[in-house]
Amino acid sequence: MNFEQLLTDGLQLVSGFTPKIAIFIFLVCFIGEGFIISIPLVFETVWLAAGYQLSAGVLPVTDLILLMLMGQLGRQAGALVLYSLSRSGTKFFQKFIARRIPRKDPEEDSPLRLLKHIDSISPFGVALGRLMWLRIPLTMLLGARRRFKPLMLGILISGTIYECVYIGLGAIVGSTAKPKTPYVLLYFAAGLTAFYAVAFGVRMLVKALGHRRPPGGPPAQTPS
Repeated sequence: MNFEQLLTDGLQLVSGFTPKIAIFIFLVCFIGEGFIISIPLVFETVWLAAGYQLSAGVLPVTDLILLMLMGQLGRQAGALVLYSLSRSGTKFFQKFIARRIPRKDPEEDSPLRLLKHIDSISPFGVALGRLMWLRIPLTMLLGARRRFKPLMLGILISGTIYECVYIGLGAIVGSTAKPKTPYVLLYFAAGLTAFYAVAFGVRMLVKALGHRRPPGGPPAQTPS
């Protein structure tokens, strides 16, 4: 089997709702949520490929919806595991939660502001925090606070937004790319790598500028 055939087979995996791709999506979401283990780019590439296949008329809409439901089930099941462990109050989770609760002024770091107000956070706040790389801390803090409903609804909202964005991007590529080629998987992976590299660089730059900002306002003027 040559490399191009391997890519073709990989793309064909996302051509319908089959037990193989359904179990794969469920397990990736479950392990990522419950055991904090994720493989970069793989899950995003799956949804980009799903959008690509949808626009090409290969993947039926009903099958796509079923695949999205499998992703939601995996997330909810994995988050329930982490939620339960956090709720049990083991020493490891107590130390982790203590480290994640911000002790500085919440105005200094807007994402951490969500953790500061964890007791009154809404499902939309949970969804926003998960989209801002606070997925695991939010699950553990909400588990410690025993706030099950906001967590589950927040996962539903953020997961739907996350998947729809990548599916939409894949559909745009599929409707404009000519001719169709299995190498689109490599293009997706390269594009994702570049995007995450830029996002990480911007994040580090913002963090560095925040540390360099002098605390408080300008020095007070002494009367002459």
